Amino acid sequence: MAAFVDSHASQDVLRFPGLLTSDPFIADRLQRYSETVHLSAAESLFYEGDIARKVFVIVRGALRAVTYLADGRRCVLSFHHHGDIVGFPTRSVYCATVEALQPVRAVAIARTAFNDALVETPSLLPQLSGQNEAMQRHVLALARMSPAEKIALFLKNEAERLNGPGARRVTLPMARSDIADHLGLTVETVSRIFTRLKSEGAIAVEGIKNIHFTNIDLIEAYAEGNGVTQSTPMAPTL
Repeated sequence: MAAFVDSHASQDVLRFPGLLTSDPFIADRLQRYSETVHLSAAESLFYEGDIARKVFVIVRGALRAVTYLADGRRCVLSFHHHGDIVGFPTRSVYCATVEALQPVRAVAIARTAFNDALVETPSLLPQLSGQNEAMQRHVLALARMSPAEKIALFLKNEAERLNGPGARRVTLPMARSDIADHLGLTVETVSRIFTRLKSEGAIAVEGIKNIHFTNIDLIEAYAEGNGVTQSTPMAPTL
């Protein structure tokens, strides 16, 4: 793990709402078996195939989880933000490499201590289940949605993850190449769909990564799979 690690017991872990516990023994174990990790942009939190000794709670910043196909193509499996739990595996090794998109602060918790907290703190289960359900919805979107629908859904989901339900603005921490590799598109297609959404009045783009939903109804129609009409023909996927 290429990162700066604060060797002192982390107070961050006890501030995370999902890990609040009334059991002083569990709280003590979480604090004693945790450390604060600092990453610079492009540094890796862990690598695919590493032994999964720790679970991470993201305190600040954004990361991407990536894997590579046999032919060398990159797949971005997911993006992670403040409050997400990363690296909780179903096996003994991590199934993806997780890389910082910007400076990141995270709490690394020994897996054994986290497992104890999971038993004591059932409120963690819905969060972990919610992250798994989001992955399942992503797979469904890849299989059944058009490029414009995928991007509208992605933008809507990122806005709500970062800014809350009903958010109409989002500053994306990832590049368009990351979005392309996440949605199974080419960078050219992603750029073309952004241009199309702008021309239709659905979004305004400030700079490169600041997105404002200027027609939320149209964004929601696309995100729900109802955005394709004869007046807005589908851009072909390259």
